[in-house]
Amino acid sequence: MGTYFIALSAAMLFSTVVDFGLPRTATRLLAEATTNRFDTNASGIAVRSLALLLLIGTILGTVYHLLLGDWLADHLFHSADMSAISGYIAIWLVLLALRTFAAESFRGLGDIRLASLFNGLFGNSITLILLGIAVILPIHMDIANTIGFVLAGLGISAATALVLLFRQTARFTGNEHVSLSTILAISTPIMLAGSLQVALMQSNIWILGAVADHVEVALYGAVKQIALLISIPFIIVNNAIPQLVVKLNAEGHHEKMENLLRTVATITFIPALIIVIGLALFARPLLVLVYGQTYGAGAPALLLLALGELANVIAGPCGITLLMTGHQKANMIVTLGTGFVAIPLSIYLSIHYGAAGAAASAAVALALQNGVSAVLVRKYAGVSSHISFSRRILGQFRLRNFL
Repeated sequence: MGTYFIALSAAMLFSTVVDFGLPRTATRLLAEATTNRFDTNASGIAVRSLALLLLIGTILGTVYHLLLGDWLADHLFHSADMSAISGYIAIWLVLLALRTFAAESFRGLGDIRLASLFNGLFGNSITLILLGIAVILPIHMDIANTIGFVLAGLGISAATALVLLFRQTARFTGNEHVSLSTILAISTPIMLAGSLQVALMQSNIWILGAVADHVEVALYGAVKQIALLISIPFIIVNNAIPQLVVKLNAEGHHEKMENLLRTVATITFIPALIIVIGLALFARPLLVLVYGQTYGAGAPALLLLALGELANVIAGPCGITLLMTGHQKANMIVTLGTGFVAIPLSIYLSIHYGAAGAAASAAVALALQNGVSAVLVRKYAGVSSHISFSRRILGQFRLRNFL
């Protein structure tokens, strides 16, 4: 299980390099292309972005399989299993990038239904069905077979999403074409910030894999999945707002944009707080129920991660706001600065406290990064994104109020 979590982490990290910031760039450019103020050819944006993504994916996937994968497995993680599945990870990182690109493109086109469906639900459902069939038959399940089923689900999902995407973009045939250089000018800082962000998020499990045994890695990976429960309401609502932020910012409706951001933060804070309280009371029994008796030892790490996720919710959708309002460079600098603090802290705490230490450093990183980002949103975008319980904010409970 520890090897699986490290493999997943590697695929997620390198997929952010493969996508090269193109998913968020597509969200912004396609959102602009579908407004009345722009006469942009949406299909050209999608074609150029996808071609670039596939080129980068082919290069990086090949490099990972032939060179980087074995080196990481032998010198960093000391894992023969990681070396054996390097080819699977190479395919995994490309498919993750394709899935994210398709989902974010749908979001830019305003189709939240398809964006949500293809951001994981469809592919994960196929994977679950395939795993269920494997159990029934039964098929011997080792880590290679398990990842193979994951890749099958991802591949079917990505292919279906791309077909539907190009059918939708064909409807927006404006006369103005966005050049590849324009796309790269927007996507490059986003890629750097995104890669730094994912590296920051995944650094704890990599550090654990290097300095601790795989039991600690498995504990941390398990509690990290549970801690994501806190962000689910925030993620759900966040998935609906990028296009709205682009629209409101382009039209100069900053007061409406602030109402949107602070309402999103506030209405998602309440369920997040309830989940954190529940985890504080029942972390150990929950881990034992889901993963087994051994994983009950991860309760302190789970609570620490939960507090970090709660800080993320309190700050509101500040990172998305910076990206969607053209301040991707500021977002990149914040992420880089956070990494200089968080990674040395993670190394020290992971060596001395294992999974709990990694969780503590992750919580500090989340709180620091989102706190600074919220300040920069106020400075550069002229709006606040953090929670508020004022009457003005509590009265804004419907996204249609901002349309």
